[in-house]
Amino acid sequence: MLCLEVEVNGKRHSLAGVGEGSLSAFVTYVQLRDHATGTEFPRVTESTFLSVSGFLGHQTAVHWGDGPSRLAVGDTVTIRLVDNDQPDQHTVTPNLPDVASGSG
Repeated sequence: MLCLEVEVNGKRHSLAGVGEGSLSAFVTYVQLRDHATGTEFPRVTESTFLSVSGFLGHQTAVHWGDGPSRLAVGDTVTIRLVDNDQPDQHTVTPNLPDVASGSG
């Protein structure tokens, strides 16, 4: 089966594969400014993280690893397409709407 082999700084993060379904691996950067600090200077919160996730079939959301993994400046993320019949064990992601039925 087609899998995503994901590495961070040369170390394997996960080997994600679902057979029938979908896979995603992505890096997200978020910057938020909290202007309610009581001063003229907002508090800035920044976060960069890696997520590897997918769907089994049409509706069961899954992820690999312990959820989003924090990244730092200088980290290298490698995503490689590989053929492998033994992906890492996934975890079902709770509390997502049923995307197949359109309810959510």
